[in-house]
Amino acid sequence: MLKKVMSSADIAEAMAFERLEPFGEYRDDMRAALIASTIANCNRSPKSKPFSLADFMLDFREKKARTVDDDILEVFGLGPTHTS
Repeated sequence: MLKKVMSSADIAEAMAFERLEPFGEYRDDMRAALIASTIANCNRSPKSKPFSLADFMLDFREKKARTVDDDILEVFGLGPTHTS
């Protein structure tokens, strides 16, 4: 259906442009993160580390499931702490 409206070259160009200038939902998430980080930074203690956009960006990647081995390593201080 899309191929009837746009050629493959047009689609490739749109994809390249999106990498340079994000648009759509990702861009909306960036705007929301900018607003949230600005508000958080205005209200944080001067001694605390400033918040970044990444602190407020949504992350839809799958998180690694914790295993019993992870818990054992964490109890003995042999592995990194992992929150999910």
